[in-house]
Amino acid sequence: MIDDHAFNHINATITDPIDNNSWILTCLYGSPYRKLKLKSWNIIKQMAGNVDKPWLVIGDLNVVLHEEEKKSRFAFKKNEAKFFNNLINKCNLIDLGFTGYTYTWNNNRQEDDNIEQRLDRALVNGKWNRKYPNSSIKHLGPLASDHVPIKLNMHNNWDDGPTPFKFFGEWLKHADCKKLIQDSWNINVKGSSAHKVNIKLSTVKHTLKLWNRKNIGNINRNIQNIKKQLIQINSTINCTNKTNDIARLRTELAKWYAIKNFFGRIRVGTRT
Repeated sequence: MIDDHAFNHINATITDPIDNNSWILTCLYGSPYRKLKLKSWNIIKQMAGNVDKPWLVIGDLNVVLHEEEKKSRFAFKKNEAKFFNNLINKCNLIDLGFTGYTYTWNNNRQEDDNIEQRLDRALVNGKWNRKYPNSSIKHLGPLASDHVPIKLNMHNNWDDGPTPFKFFGEWLKHADCKKLIQDSWNINVKGSSAHKVNIKLSTVKHTLKLWNRKNIGNINRNIQNIKKQLIQINSTINCTNKTNDIARLRTELAKWYAIKNFFGRIRVGTRT
């Protein structure tokens, strides 16, 4: 049932057919224009103090919350991200995260002009998180639009639910990992102790999953890319710093083979 609507949002009450209890759905479109962004996000702040049911906010919020959610030659907007993160923390909302490809929007331009960002997401309050603890967002494949569709999975018996998060001790050998965990845990969160721990754990999990996907994931692809670069450099007659480049790439290749062997041992150990 539609409760109210305006240019940037639709609020509706949804009845769950399983238990016949209702929850609140807010479909939100964040303005892409700087002067109007705060106004379009204000619906979250206005509703937060009045919603007493499980609450889901979903849509194109037109904000990048973490640097790993943007791939572009243009700088990450730290102040904008800080403002929105503070907003959802004050409203006691949690980002549901996602499975699939990181970015939900692509400007479809070429080379250095190409921009990819995660602009579409879902935020939930504590009551939603307790009612649907296994809910998740899945990024689907690209269509004709510059956005990819995102799919909400609410129940744990859905086949395409989230992949369980696994932490590998080998990650701690990477120079960046400990700092990522520390920085994620040290975020400023307001609310009860339980809420603070919940948000911090979710942030650490989200950060590590993005870092893993970017740096550890796609191992075979990284290996093949380095091999291609080695072939290209070796076939070039006049190449500045050819020797140094080959040495650097061989070191990178050895690193990725070591990572591949490590994760291969984990899979073997899991099966046994």
